[in-house]
Amino acid sequence: MSHPLNYIFRRAGGHVFLCASDSKARYEMACGHCHYPVLADQAQCPRCRRELETCPCCNAVHHVRSPRHDPDPDTEVKTCPVCGVRRAPFGSREHIDLEGSFCTNIFGCPAGGLLLTTGEFGLLPRGSSLCPICRHESLRPLSVSAFDDLRESCLFCWECFGERDSWKAGWKLSPIGKNLAPSFQMPPADACLLCGRRDYLLKDGKVISVPRFDGGGPEEVAAEEYPGLLTLGRAFIQEASDESVARILFAAPPPSHRELSRWIEGLLFGTHLPAIRKILERRTSNLLEEYRREFGPERQRTGFGPKKRTGPLS
Repeated sequence: MSHPLNYIFRRAGGHVFLCASDSKARYEMACGHCHYPVLADQAQCPRCRRELETCPCCNAVHHVRSPRHDPDPDTEVKTCPVCGVRRAPFGSREHIDLEGSFCTNIFGCPAGGLLLTTGEFGLLPRGSSLCPICRHESLRPLSVSAFDDLRESCLFCWECFGERDSWKAGWKLSPIGKNLAPSFQMPPADACLLCGRRDYLLKDGKVISVPRFDGGGPEEVAAEEYPGLLTLGRAFIQEASDESVARILFAAPPPSHRELSRWIEGLLFGTHLPAIRKILERRTSNLLEEYRREFGPERQRTGFGPKKRTGPLS
């Protein structure tokens, strides 16, 4: 419930508004139409009376709630009036038929690629040189028609994005190596432009080879252990907030500190594109700090994920 308007004031140097009549009230969002402070889940602006909703692309970046907008009745595409990003339901049409570009910054931008939490595809204007959300100088937008080719040529991305309903609650990773293209059994010539990896299958899909970015290796990971890396990567794709990633990964039973460290190690040394690895280094460092705050640095428990490993991940 909102507080009397004349008691709200901005905290110096930030986007947070406080309430003089209630020291616990924090307004971290503003109305996307008139910019008046509102609560994170407030359905209507108290000043302009616009109905509000959350845009998964710009809500956390611009600290605003978007004025409610209906999808186009013909295409089902929604266009946010604040950031201008269009969102098409994933799987409703072939991506090659969709017009526009998409942000390739899947680990560092809430508009990057497939929006796993909402089951949508973030569409930017055709020929965009920069994503309007993250504005990353290295991870530039590509034509949306390239998304399927990238996904289908990368083992890691195929497992993260392979199913049309991969965002749905309860979705589980398929057994690694089952019904996968023969191309996944050869080392890719170049790193994937989405995830930055060059992983491929060995020994009839029973082992994943993970080439190292530093020229060492490649390392070998048993197929039943590889989902630990995928779970970590999917969490960073799914959530822009590292605190939200922690809630996903630390749900009971949580991984041990050693398990989490190994997942992080495998995610980082297998990422060949420096811009993507820099993003993951920052986010995994924050995740380890969240783990230490919640469990302590010496916590050792067996949880979900790898139980037996090969190579340096053992």
